[in-house]
Amino acid sequence: MSVEMNNENNENIQNEVSNEETVKTETPTETINVEEVAATAEVKEESTPAPEAKTEEVKEVETPAAEAIVEEKVEVVAEAKEVIEEKTSAPETKVEAKVEVVLPTLSDEEKSKIEAELKEFNSSNTSFEVEIVDKTIGGYRVSYKNYILFLPISHISVRKNPSEKEIEELSKSPFEVQIQDIKELNGSTTFVVSRKKQLEAKVWDNIKVGDEVEGVVSSTPAFGVFLDLGGFEGLIHISRLAKRRINKSSDFCKKGDKLKALVIELDKENKKISLSRQEFEPSPWDGAEAKFPKDSKQTGTIKRLTNFGAYIELAPGVDGLLRNSEISWTKRFTEPSQILKVGEKIELLVKDVNEKKETLALSLKATIENPWTDLKDRYPVDSVYFAKVSQVNPKGVIFELNDEVDGFMPKSKITQIKRNAPIPYSVGESVEVKIAEIVPENESLILRPNIEEVQVERRERPEKIDAKFKKSSANSGFSLGDLLSDAVKTDLGNIG
Repeated sequence: MSVEMNNENNENIQNEVSNEETVKTETPTETINVEEVAATAEVKEESTPAPEAKTEEVKEVETPAAEAIVEEKVEVVAEAKEVIEEKTSAPETKVEAKVEVVLPTLSDEEKSKIEAELKEFNSSNTSFEVEIVDKTIGGYRVSYKNYILFLPISHISVRKNPSEKEIEELSKSPFEVQIQDIKELNGSTTFVVSRKKQLEAKVWDNIKVGDEVEGVVSSTPAFGVFLDLGGFEGLIHISRLAKRRINKSSDFCKKGDKLKALVIELDKENKKISLSRQEFEPSPWDGAEAKFPKDSKQTGTIKRLTNFGAYIELAPGVDGLLRNSEISWTKRFTEPSQILKVGEKIELLVKDVNEKKETLALSLKATIENPWTDLKDRYPVDSVYFAKVSQVNPKGVIFELNDEVDGFMPKSKITQIKRNAPIPYSVGESVEVKIAEIVPENESLILRPNIEEVQVERRERPEKIDAKFKKSSANSGFSLGDLLSDAVKTDLGNIG
């Protein structure tokens, strides 16, 4: 009998331990009363006495099990306490800068008087002082003589979103505003005020051309850099970022960088500020005449190609102009890109330099001897060569002779071409040509096809022939030409 009771008690103990473990593993989302849990644990402990041991063996088994229950329940109580403490502790909240002010109630007469005063402020565009009362949806409630007005968040500062520090400072003392709008609905009047208008007016009244300003880069479009000047934006055009050429504004600075600039133009009506920062760095042209003296040879990098020449960088910020006429002695071209490439390094001769005007004239062909003094002997008139067509244009064809000199064949020299017919040559074609004329002084080599000239038959039209033979006769009213047939007229034209 005692053995059966012991077995039952052991089963009860195991069930209770299992139940307590289940309680322990549940997510602590429900409200738990620590005292109730503790009391329940005590009652269970008292109502579950250890059975009388019939043998020493049973005692050794039952005692640790009972102690385990108590320990398990104490742990549950401790955990429940922790959960409650966590739930009852105040969560961290973001502190917003605001001031709560209790205002006295105004009578209808006082309200009407203040409203009339505010409307007069609006008409005369007069500013007045207000104080922050508290925060509301979309902005702040402010008071003027205890009358509540609405200040939108977008009209607190010249910035779209004012900082908490700025709001905190405004909460400490009165500040000036102006009426932005008056809204009347169902007999109630709401006055919307703006501090932004006041700040903008002060900025435009104080800023002037020649002022030095400092701002933060807000964006870097292709045409320049926008600086945030404390809620206002000024533009530094890419040509005024530096005294050297800047190809991409994003290569010069990045968003968030601080830059100093000079106000060079103001458009108050359209609220535009033009800036420049060239004045804050030394000119790269200082000492250019000494660094790049006239008639000296210099190495430069081709930076840009235009239809009239190429810009060559001799030093950062110092670009010289290489005109088309100074590129080659013997090569004919329509675009410098047919000969030069951007990024290529070449040796040039400085023809002229002006430090004050920041100009530099360069020559590529002057770095080698003029070959035309020898070309006249090497390419005598009527000598025949095979030449390759390099260009075809409406005025004629440019041929390349022996990879050293270009000759020009005018359209008039191509005698086998009928009037208004296309030129019969194409680029890359090899053609037998004859030297028609060479003038070293003009760097000119004229070519013509090496073929027998074809005489184009010229025949007069029947109308012209008829005019030749037509003789007026006052008496007969007809001419000799009228007597001839068309066939005869044609034969007579061939004879002529």
